[in-house]
Amino acid sequence: IITVLGNAFPQQFSDMTRAALAGDFAQAQQLLFDFVALNPLMYEEGNPVGVKAALALQGVCAAAVRLPLVPASEGLTARIKALL
Repeated sequence: IITVLGNAFPQQFSDMTRAALAGDFAQAQQLLFDFVALNPLMYEEGNPVGVKAALALQGVCAAAVRLPLVPASEGLTARIKALL
């Protein structure tokens, strides 16, 4: 699985994948739905801007990205934070 959100939420994505592989599609679907509102925010200002903001809000790393990208706007960061 290649996923942007999996970088910021590895345990949840691992749990979702394991549930699906075990045939527990109801559990896998519920875990997936937990990310429905957050997913579009990861791409709103370009990848990896959103995921870096999510990681920074969790204290994993800084929100810095390489040029020509710029860090997530305050508005995007606030919306991501509200969903964490």
